[in-house]
Amino acid sequence: MVSRPIVRTTASGLRIWESMVVSARNRRSSGSGVIGSRGKLPAMGVRVCRRKGSTGCGGTPYNRARGCSRGLVASRLWGSVRSARPNEGRWCGFSGGSPAGCSRGRPEPTGLELQTAGGCVKAAVFSEHGGPEVIRTEEVEAPEAGPGEVRIRVRASSLNHLDLWVRRGLPFEIPMPHIGGSDLAGEVESVGPGVHGVELGTRVVVDPTLDWNWIEGVRRGAGLRDPEFRVIGEHTQGGFAEYAVVPADNLLALPDEVDCATAAAAGLVGVTAWRALMSRGGLRAGERVLVTGASGGVSTMAIQYAKVAGATVFALTSGESSVARVRELGADVVIDRLEGDPAKLLRDAVGRRGVDLVVDSVGEALWGAVLRTLAPGGRLVCYGATTGPKVTTDLRHVFWKQLSILGTTMGSPSEFREAMGLVFSGRVRPVVDETIGLDDVRQGHERLEAGGVFGKIAVEVG
Repeated sequence: MVSRPIVRTTASGLRIWESMVVSARNRRSSGSGVIGSRGKLPAMGVRVCRRKGSTGCGGTPYNRARGCSRGLVASRLWGSVRSARPNEGRWCGFSGGSPAGCSRGRPEPTGLELQTAGGCVKAAVFSEHGGPEVIRTEEVEAPEAGPGEVRIRVRASSLNHLDLWVRRGLPFEIPMPHIGGSDLAGEVESVGPGVHGVELGTRVVVDPTLDWNWIEGVRRGAGLRDPEFRVIGEHTQGGFAEYAVVPADNLLALPDEVDCATAAAAGLVGVTAWRALMSRGGLRAGERVLVTGASGGVSTMAIQYAKVAGATVFALTSGESSVARVRELGADVVIDRLEGDPAKLLRDAVGRRGVDLVVDSVGEALWGAVLRTLAPGGRLVCYGATTGPKVTTDLRHVFWKQLSILGTTMGSPSEFREAMGLVFSGRVRPVVDETIGLDDVRQGHERLEAGGVFGKIAVEVG
C-alpha cells in the first residue's frame, strides 16, 4: 500500500489536500472504490461510502470504535480514498500522506480521524441531472472544514424551487455527485484553520449567499481574479446532509428562543423577499404592493415583511384554501386567479389607482397583466420565472408611465441579517407546509414540483 498526497486548486481558489490510497494491484488502473495512479478524481463531488458485502458499519469493530455511524470510515481530509480488506477485518488509512494507523481489529485513535461525525454521513445525493428519481439517500464521506470554514452538524434544512432547477440541470457545472439544500441550521461542530471567535456548539443559521461582492461590483483590480456570486447548495455542496461545511463568515447565531427548523425555513426565502421589497423595490409605508404566487415560500415572507413596513398588500394565489391562508398572513386583498381571467381580476382588484410595487416570480404567464397594474412611477421587481422566462413587454406602458423593471435574487450579508432579525423577533415567521426527514427529500422534490405546497417544505435532519 502506498499513499500519494494530492493538492488540487478549486474554482474558488481553495487548495484541497487529498490522499490517494492505492494497493499494489491497483497502481496502474482504477478499480471499484479505489483510484489508481492514472485514475481521475471527480471534481469537488462528494464521495459515496461503499464497502463490498456491506451497506453500513455493521459489526466491524473498527467502525464501532471510530464512531462511524454507517459505512466506510474516512480520513479527516475531504475527498480521501480508503482501501479495505473486509474479509480480513483489516482497515488501512492514510491522511495527508502519512500512515494514520494500519492494523487488524481496532487500531488506536491517531487524532486524524473524525471524532464526532465518524467517517461517513447520510446525505440526499444525486449523481446525474433528471427528475426526482435521481435523488438517493447515500452514505458519503464526511466533509472537513478548510481554511476559513466551519463544519456544521445540520439539524434542519428546507426545500426551495432552486433545488428543482439545480437537479434538472443548469447552464453551468456543479459539483457531482451533488448534495442540494441552500438552507441549513445546526451547531458548529468543528472549525478550520484561520477561524477565530466561533465557539464549538454554537447554534447557527447559515446565510446561503457566497461572494456577494461580485453583485455589488467590488473588484480587486487587474491581475487578481474576482470570485463570482454563488449560492450554497447550488454551486457548492448543501444542507441535505448530516454534516456540511460552510464559510465561517456566513454564520448567524440563533437566539435561544428560535429553533433550527424555523431558521432553516426562513433563510433563502427571507433574504430574497426582503431585498426584493426593501432594497430593490424601495417599499415605503403607505404604498400598495402586489405579490404574485402568494402561496410560495418567498411570497409568504414578502406579504409579512410588507405589512411590517406599513404597506397595503394585494396578493394573487389560486384556490379557496390558499386564499384563506394568504389572508391569515395579513394580505389586505386576496385574488383567486381561478375565478376568472387573471388580468381582469387584477384590474378590478387594484382599481384605477393601481399599485406602487409588484413583486413577481411567475414570469411569462402573468407578465403583461401585472405590468399593467402599476401606477405611474411604479416598480416591478422580478425574482423568478416559474411559468417561463420569455416575456413580451409593451414599451409604451413603460416609458409613458415611467415604470421601473428590476431584477433581484438572494441578498447581501446585511440584508440577510435584517430579514432574519424580524424572524428572530417573532414579527415574521416562515410558513411550513410539511416537515419531512432526510430519507424523504426525493418525495419532497416530487411534491414541490407538482405544486400545491403552501410556503415551505422543511427537512428535519437530526
